[in-house]
Amino acid sequence: MVNIRKNLGLCPQHNVLFDTLTVHEHLTFFAKVNTGISNLTTFSKVLERLALSRLRPHLLQSPNFSRFQSAYRHGHSTQTALIHVMNQVYSAADSKSASILVGLDLTAAFDTIHHDVLITRLCAQFSVCDVVSAWLRSYLVGR
Repeated sequence: MVNIRKNLGLCPQHNVLFDTLTVHEHLTFFAKVNTGISNLTTFSKVLERLALSRLRPHLLQSPNFSRFQSAYRHGHSTQTALIHVMNQVYSAADSKSASILVGLDLTAAFDTIHHDVLITRLCAQFSVCDVVSAWLRSYLVGR
């Protein structure tokens, strides 16, 4: 694999040129040098979508991924999650059982997550380690 990477030339995903740069610094550098894109935000969003398209299938295939997870899944949304919950409530009512529903607003929950714990769990439970883990860590720095 190392020989293949050497033959490919410049490979920003593996920090061949600058092994100390963060993701943001790599984006800034390659946006200016390779693409001519002056709007780093646009370039960053494209890169985020690309990374998500590569990471999503890996996470979805993991046995540790909850089948009740609705966010970031094709064909799933807040509406499908709500339909599932309401179906459970109606089923309980039909069988004369009591239901309790607790709603939590987690819109700012990501801001409270300890990023080191997140990276550790991604590696331990979803096998997202090594280069990808380091890339995600540098992406999360300062957020």
